[in-house]
Amino acid sequence: MDIHVKLESDANINHILQSAIPPQEELENAIVRMTIQYHRDWEPLIDENTLRSLTAPAFEFHLVKRPQMDARVRLPEGRAASSLGFIELLDIYWDASKSGYEAEQKQALNQLAKSIIDEVNSGD
Repeated sequence: MDIHVKLESDANINHILQSAIPPQEELENAIVRMTIQYHRDWEPLIDENTLRSLTAPAFEFHLVKRPQMDARVRLPEGRAASSLGFIELLDIYWDASKSGYEAEQKQALNQLAKSIIDEVNSGD
């Protein structure tokens, strides 16, 4: 028996996982593999001991954890980070960010970054 759970948020993680486990009668003498996909920061929130106790009637229980990491920001093909200015790098970051910044927000953030960098470079 295969159980696949993909956690989309860190809210109610253990409730979601426990709800995915079939009734005790179905578990008896079954070989169960539970695969969990989740953001790697949520690892401490998973109560593995409770999952194992809930699946105790199973002949065998395997818990497969698949922590996911955030995707890395990719630079345009053929471009090195050293060949890009800091505003270009920030624009690439804003576009890749899950926050979905609007053009006005990106412009304001870039202006703030530019003023900070100019201040640091001027030695004030």
